[in-house]
Amino acid sequence: MKRVSINNILNKRQEKSIKDSAYPSYLQAGAGSGKTRVLVDKIIYTILNEPNISLDNFAIITFTNKAADELTARLETSLYEAWLSSIDPNRDIKLRHQISIYGMTNISTIHKFCEHLLRRHGMLIGIPNTFTIKSFHQEAKEIIENQVNQFTYDNALHGIAKYKIVDLVIELLQRNSAKGLTIDHHQAIALDFNTPDNDFFNNFKQIFLQIYIESEKKIAYTKMRTNIFTPDDLIHYAVVLLDNPKITKRIASQYKYVFMDEFQDTNFEQYLLVEKMIRAGVKVFLIGDNKQSIYAFRGADVANLDRIKSLLKASNLKNLNVNYRTDPKLLDIINKIFASDFSYENTHINFPHQVLKSGAMSDLCNEPFKIEYEKNIVSIVCDIMDTVKIGDRYASFDDIAILCRRNVDVDALGRQLKSVNIPVETVGGKGFYRSKEIIDTFKLLNAIICRGDSAILESRNTFYYRALMQSYDDTSFDDFIKQLSFAFKSLPVKNGLSLIYDKSHAIEYLLNRKQFQAVANLMKLKDKVTTLTRSKIISPLEFLEQLDMMITSGKDEDEAEIFEENRINGAISLYSIHKAKGLEFPIVIIPNCDLQLVRDGSYSKIIYDNAIPSIAVHGSILGRNSSIEDKDYASLYQQKLKLNLEEELRIFYVACTRAKNMLMLSCEGSLEAIQKSKEISASWAKWVLDSQINEEV
Repeated sequence: MKRVSINNILNKRQEKSIKDSAYPSYLQAGAGSGKTRVLVDKIIYTILNEPNISLDNFAIITFTNKAADELTARLETSLYEAWLSSIDPNRDIKLRHQISIYGMTNISTIHKFCEHLLRRHGMLIGIPNTFTIKSFHQEAKEIIENQVNQFTYDNALHGIAKYKIVDLVIELLQRNSAKGLTIDHHQAIALDFNTPDNDFFNNFKQIFLQIYIESEKKIAYTKMRTNIFTPDDLIHYAVVLLDNPKITKRIASQYKYVFMDEFQDTNFEQYLLVEKMIRAGVKVFLIGDNKQSIYAFRGADVANLDRIKSLLKASNLKNLNVNYRTDPKLLDIINKIFASDFSYENTHINFPHQVLKSGAMSDLCNEPFKIEYEKNIVSIVCDIMDTVKIGDRYASFDDIAILCRRNVDVDALGRQLKSVNIPVETVGGKGFYRSKEIIDTFKLLNAIICRGDSAILESRNTFYYRALMQSYDDTSFDDFIKQLSFAFKSLPVKNGLSLIYDKSHAIEYLLNRKQFQAVANLMKLKDKVTTLTRSKIISPLEFLEQLDMMITSGKDEDEAEIFEENRINGAISLYSIHKAKGLEFPIVIIPNCDLQLVRDGSYSKIIYDNAIPSIAVHGSILGRNSSIEDKDYASLYQQKLKLNLEEELRIFYVACTRAKNMLMLSCEGSLEAIQKSKEISASWAKWVLDSQINEEV
């Protein structure tokens, strides 16, 4: 049976989306609705049913390299399956040709796609194809400092530290760049700030915008002169490129079809890129879900879904609402939670309600939903292992994913679980240099390289000491240090680390305790040495100093992925919610659900509303204890707060819909405490308790 002939596994909406030849079109794809299957099948169906269309006529756009790699693998597999199962000689030939040119398939991130456009056509707008892509942060900071210096003696800046103004300009530049927004220079200069009883900030904002605009101009000029661009610049200049009708015509002749996944993650300029391709006649197919737009910190604008819908015919808006991931009983509870009316301080918090229908098997878990109060994560995990059954078996470590709202929680919970030898893999935390195995390695290296009495004494309080003492090796720890000190005089650092791991029996020690990620982190540390020594040979002392700086500065770095050979032994997955998007797990635990979503110190220093336009600055720029406030700030902050809370709901929704069989919400506080603060707080737990399931929990 030919895969392209739409087999019976597909539901009617999926089948219609695949076969539909109307463009441009948008597919609203709910959680677990099989959107990747639809995307891949639609590509193959289009190739087989449209004359003169081949893979090289497609641009297939995603938002991460990982998603691009996964989609590439899925498409390749599906092409082979279609070819192997085909009984039509003509289609055999076409499918075989697609397989032969598969390497030409343009599946990439949107930034890579825009880079390709600029390398090929950028000369027509003055951009040589030799441009370099890199951070411009330090250069931009120097330009901004120079601009601020020109206004140092202006009365409007009196009493404000120069570095605070520089930081304010950087913050607004970075935020607007991520959002794909530009401040209209003429409009900004013409703004008249005349809020009553607000003279200081009225004057300050006028000068601030002048500094901002001049800085932005100088930064753009310097980038163009030095032929250096940031990833956000790639989008900006690709949009400029598509303003040229001749270039647009060329691009449209090459890419007959543009398919884009995760459209809800686009910023404003990325939306403009899509709009211009649509107007150029490119057949655009978009997939997204407004309930899963959770990347505002990267500039994503959920309003793009409304903008794109205004360009489409109603018949070209399709909807997938059958969930094949989640147990029906659990899905019913999730539907009830998110069908509620959400609010904070009498302000309605919008959420795009959509009931998901169930297409999954039922009754696989004896307890699909639960809320725990005042219980630590270790106790929760142990309870699940003892009591929760999936089908006819008890849950294992491998079934459990803990999804955290904050990276700091990923790191903290990871340490807590590892301390009692529960195997765990953290993804989305930033605790590599804060992990015990890396700090212990630093302590041991310090003893080996520096040989001080205090360093040697401290090295005895490491897992390396315990590993050696518990091994069958007769070597004393003092002899171990001496041997390695001698070896490090001639060995490259990477080889020295290998010798440490081998002589101490550290890897065996960690594996016996199911510390699979610690093993992976130690291997990653060796890879770090390889990276450092690509440009020059680095001495053991230089490496020790680098490692010390990374640890003491609290450098953020992802922990390593567990190796496949260890993964089969089972480990809890510990993710940030953003990193878990697109994944699924039998059991999902969401900790800290009573975390207050509106917290002191969570304010923005500066808010710019492009639509009004208007700008407001938090009074803290005058000093920590300043009582002077910008009178324009409160109203703009309330608008921003509402948008932030709406995204918090979407983040919670993404976390809940990762669960296949069981969802557990965990709260640090008691039920009574949450109920007492319900009227004046915003938290996921509050919203759940306010929902229609309150009688059930």
